[in-house]
Amino acid sequence: MESFIEALRSGSIPAWAGFVIAAIFIIRLLFKYSKWLVLLGVILAIGYGVIQFFPELATPVSEWFQSFSSEKLPEILPESTTSN
Repeated sequence: MESFIEALRSGSIPAWAGFVIAAIFIIRLLFKYSKWLVLLGVILAIGYGVIQFFPELATPVSEWFQSFSSEKLPEILPESTTSN
């Protein structure tokens, strides 16, 4: 990342061209999916508010996510005993 920033500071044409192309691509994606991004933001904000006001509702969900921890991974995905 530092080398890219140094290339931009030195005025490297390929670095600036890549930067501009990436920026245009990202801006086009933001405009294309702006409705979905706003909807996702609203859903996340509502979920955050519910968790802040009612933390007991988040306990079952957090326990469910913890059930997928790496310690229990062998229970969820047992190694296959077949050989090639």
